Amino acid sequence: MKRRLSSALLFIPFLVFLSSCFTTANFETGRTVGRGMYKHDIGINFETSTPKTNGWLDFNKAPFVNYGFSYGLFDRLDIGLNLNQTDFSLKSKFMLTEPASTVSVSLGSSVFFLFPQEESPEYFHTNLTLFTSLHPTDEFTFYINPQLIFMVDGSLENRAYGITAGFMFNKVFKTRKHSIGFGFEYTGHEMGIYKQNTFAFGIIIKRNKQIVKYRL
Repeated sequence: MKRRLSSALLFIPFLVFLSSCFTTANFETGRTVGRGMYKHDIGINFETSTPKTNGWLDFNKAPFVNYGFSYGLFDRLDIGLNLNQTDFSLKSKFMLTEPASTVSVSLGSSVFFLFPQEESPEYFHTNLTLFTSLHPTDEFTFYINPQLIFMVDGSLENRAYGITAGFMFNKVFKTRKHSIGFGFEYTGHEMGIYKQNTFAFGIIIKRNKQIVKYRL
C-alpha cells in the first residue's frame, strides 16, 4: 500500500498547469482492471472551446494535466479518482461483459467537485458514462465513451452531453510487476452554445496480471 501511495504522489507536482471546465482525460475502456489491480494515468491536454474567433484548433488552454487512479475492488468493479488544479472527482465503473471479451462494455458514474476560485463559483457535477472498447490484441485498444453530464452551478441546473474517443498502445514497456502504455484521446462536450474540445496524450501504468477465474 505504501508503494502504491508513493507512486501516485509522484504525479501530483505536475498539477500546476491551467485546467479545463471539465476533467476530460481518463483513458478508460470498457474493461475493468481486475480484483486487487490498479492503474495510474497522466494526461497532457490541449483544449479549445466555442464561442471563439480564431478557428477550431485555437487552443485557449494548453497544456494542462489530469491525473487518474483506478483500483479493482472486485473483478468487475473499479473505484478511483481523477485530479487536476481546479477539480477532483470520485469514480466507479462496473463491467457488463466478460472480462476477457474482445468487445467490452461497462457502465460508470463520477462526481466532480470544483476547488473554489475567484473567477468561478463553487459547483459540482455528476456524469453517467457508457464505456465501450474493442481489444483486437493485448497491445492495442480502441474505445468510445458517450457521457451524460448533470451540472449544478448555484441555483442553475444544466445538462451537457459529451463523447470521448481514443486508442491506446498497451504494454509498450514492461517490468516484472508493471506495464507502461501510451494513449491519445479526444473529448467533446456541449452545453447549449458552449462547446469544449480537448485533445490528450497520456501515459498509462498498470499492474501486471494474468487472466484467471473472475468473480462478480
